[in-house]
Amino acid sequence: MPAHAPASHERLDALYRWFYRAASIVMRLFWFVFRPLTRGVNVALWHADELLVVRNAYRPGYTLPGGYIRFQEKAREAAVRELREELQLTIAGADLIAWGQIEIRQEYRRDRVTIFEMHCAAPPVVRLDNREVVAACFLKPAAVVPSPHAAPLAAYLAAKRTKL
Repeated sequence: MPAHAPASHERLDALYRWFYRAASIVMRLFWFVFRPLTRGVNVALWHADELLVVRNAYRPGYTLPGGYIRFQEKAREAAVRELREELQLTIAGADLIAWGQIEIRQEYRRDRVTIFEMHCAAPPVVRLDNREVVAACFLKPAAVVPSPHAAPLAAYLAAKRTKL
């Protein structure tokens, strides 16, 4: 019986990835019809001079860890929750430095994204569920090629480059 467990996990993970891709399509249809304002968070997690970027199952390319802010949730709380859900990282909200807010128009919606930064003395151990987030790595900013759907990451990196 234990020999079959990994295969069943792989099938379940594949099913989750399919669900995330399908949900992404449904959300874009919703946005096309209703043109909403969405609120989200991203976390720029730095170790030395490298930035942690992730690749989601439902999007090509790299982005910052993060997601939507739930109803009556504060941005900092959402950032802590998203790091825990996506990467199994447990951090204190006080360790996050508020970097700024970006409002972009993409995929038929206005997206207001609050970006936090965190500088780590040692690289954190991230554990992927291989469902929503399928890859994570630390890269030098010059090596990061943001996904076309990762406008907050592109804007963040551009702002960081002008300050250097």
